[in-house]
Amino acid sequence: MKRRNRIYEWIIIALPLIGAALYKLNPLFTLIASILTGLEAILEKFKPFLTQSEKELSELRVLQGKFAEILSDIEDGILSFRVDSATDSDLKTLLTKKKKQISKLSPLLDSIVRKVPDNEHLNDEALNYLNSKYNV
Repeated sequence: MKRRNRIYEWIIIALPLIGAALYKLNPLFTLIASILTGLEAILEKFKPFLTQSEKELSELRVLQGKFAEILSDIEDGILSFRVDSATDSDLKTLLTKKKKQISKLSPLLDSIVRKVPDNEHLNDEALNYLNSKYNV
C-alpha cells in the first residue's frame, strides 16, 4: 500500500514536469499532462468511496456517531467543571472513562479507514478546537 502511494506521488510529480519539458515540441503535451494530473487528483479523492463497501461505510457512520457522542460528553464535562460544581476528580473520572471508550473504538476505526490521518495533526486540531471553545 505504501509503495503504491509512493508511486502515485511520483506520477503526480512527473506528469506536469514531463508536460512542461515537452512544451517546446507541442503545447498540447502540457495541456494533456495538466488534465491527467487533475483527473488523478479527483480520482484520489473518490478512491475511498469507490473501494469501500457499503457495509464499511455504514460502520463508519455508526463510529462517527459514537465519536460525536463521546466528544459531546467531554464538552459537557468540561463545561460543568467550569460553570457548575464538578470537581477535578469528577472531570478526571469522566475523561478516563471516555478515553477507554475511544481506545475500544480506535482499532475498529483503523481497520475500516483506508488512510489513517496523521495523529499529530489530529491532536493539534483537537487542541485548537478545545482552546477556541473553552479558552483553556
